[in-house]
Amino acid sequence: MNHKERVLAAINLEEPDRIPISPSGFHKIVLEKLFMYFNVNDTIELYKKLDLDAIIVSIADGMITYPKNFIPKELPNGSLINEWNVRYIVPPDRDHIFIEHPIKNWEDLDKYSFPDPYNYYRFIEIEEIVNKYSEEYAIVASIDFGLFEKACLLRGISPFLMDLYKNPIFVEKILNKLTEFDSKLIDELCKYDIDIFFGSDDLGTQHSLFFPPEIFRKFFKERWRKLLEIPRNKRIPIMFHSDGNIEKIIPDLIDIGVNILNPIQPRALNPKIVKEKYGEKIAQWGTIDIQYTLPFGTINDIMNEVLNRIKNIGYDGGLVLAPSHTILPDVPIENYLAFIIAAKKYGIYPIKI
Repeated sequence: MNHKERVLAAINLEEPDRIPISPSGFHKIVLEKLFMYFNVNDTIELYKKLDLDAIIVSIADGMITYPKNFIPKELPNGSLINEWNVRYIVPPDRDHIFIEHPIKNWEDLDKYSFPDPYNYYRFIEIEEIVNKYSEEYAIVASIDFGLFEKACLLRGISPFLMDLYKNPIFVEKILNKLTEFDSKLIDELCKYDIDIFFGSDDLGTQHSLFFPPEIFRKFFKERWRKLLEIPRNKRIPIMFHSDGNIEKIIPDLIDIGVNILNPIQPRALNPKIVKEKYGEKIAQWGTIDIQYTLPFGTINDIMNEVLNRIKNIGYDGGLVLAPSHTILPDVPIENYLAFIIAAKKYGIYPIKI
């Protein structure tokens, strides 16, 4: 099997020749170390060295990835303003931290100007990747931020969480506008020959959802259903990303067409339970702990976690192994490479662990 065939078999709940391995993103410091280690200077060349099976491309939705014709505005204090007019900083060892939000009240929303979802420059990278690599690799096209996340970034997370209970009409209005934007973005994206559509909305904390499942069903479920109808109507498999423990809405996600759940953060959501309860309907993509095992575990800890995932989740397909989030600078290169080695060594079908 080539890389593409391997991934497609796994997400179709079939057993490929081996369990696929996916990238999950690298902090720039980690990426530079890996470039140096493998003597490469290109991300795809790194994927080849690592023998990964998928290429994940984030569409430039304007929050942290930008169309090539947009340059964030830099303020005198070093902070930046993105395409959505959200102010943020980027510490040396972390990702973006958003510090000021443009929609303070109803009037701000009425006057707010949304970015252009059809901007051609958003799609240059996916076009290049599809043209070069779609025959060999599974091409996963991702929008970085979903409805809840975008609303929080425009409004501020605490004000928006309060809005969900105190200002439902305002919530409906902002979510309708965001759904309209995302519908256009996703429709344009799905014109490309992608293998998996990757939607994202971080709805969970370490222990539970940010809000009761009833809130998800009231405000978000049907809007996400509308968005996912776009790839589903083109028979493009759908992966949905949320950190945290979102078990209470997994049946809802299956109901609206999700085929693959990501990243299955194992210290928040037990991958074994997800397999036992939902494994006949949904695949898992991720599952390798980024909170303790990869940054602080021993090589033996990493090997044991990979073995555990393969044994408890890998049967009957439905598993793509990957770290459960971006590899940050606290992860030693040796630990990440130990994960890759163990996954390739023990992930051969039929599983014999």
